[in-house]
Amino acid sequence: IVVPPSVTTIEEGAFFECGSLQSIDIPASVTTIGNRAFGWCRSLRSIVVPPSVTTIEEGAFFECGSLQSIDIPASVTTIGKGVFGCCRSLRSIVVPPSVVTIGEA
Repeated sequence: IVVPPSVTTIEEGAFFECGSLQSIDIPASVTTIGNRAFGWCRSLRSIVVPPSVTTIEEGAFFECGSLQSIDIPASVTTIGKGVFGCCRSLRSIVVPPSVVTIGEA
């Protein structure tokens, strides 16, 4: 899936339970990844969070069982509760020093 550059927010549940989604191209115009935006996207293997994103909301990648790694850009200041909950294949998360808030697990 390629998200057009006119999009600034990936809203709550935008791709919720898209079981066949393996990759997505998020444009540099996006500043917020909403609550459970990619929740239960069990085939999602990797995602590149652009440097424009400042907030990753609660459960954004919850139960993304195939997600193996993610780099969080230095622009992100807030990571919500349970963002990576039940991501059983996740082996690497790079959290930059810009992050001042990380929600509960």
